[in-house]
Amino acid sequence: MRFVPEERREEGVPCWFIPLRGSGETVDYFNRCGTQLELEEALGNWLRTMIRRIESEGKGDQQPLGRETEEEIRRLSGT
Repeated sequence: MRFVPEERREEGVPCWFIPLRGSGETVDYFNRCGTQLELEEALGNWLRTMIRRIESEGKGDQQPLGRETEEEIRRLSGT
C-alpha cells in the first residue's frame, strides 16, 4: 500500500488511487475522465518506472523500495 495515498487506503479498490503521473492522474481519474488508451499508457509508464527503480537497487543507484513495495508492484503488474 506504499503507493496509495494514506487518505485513500480504505477505498474499496485502493490501487485505483495510486498517482500514475507527476500531475496526479490515477486509474480512477482515467476511468472517469480519460480513455482506455490513456489509462494503459499511463499505467504502463508507471510500471516500467517502478521496475527500473527495483532493478537499479541492485546497482546501488537509488534507495531500496523495500520488500513490501516490490511485492505490491508485482501484484499490481500481475506477475
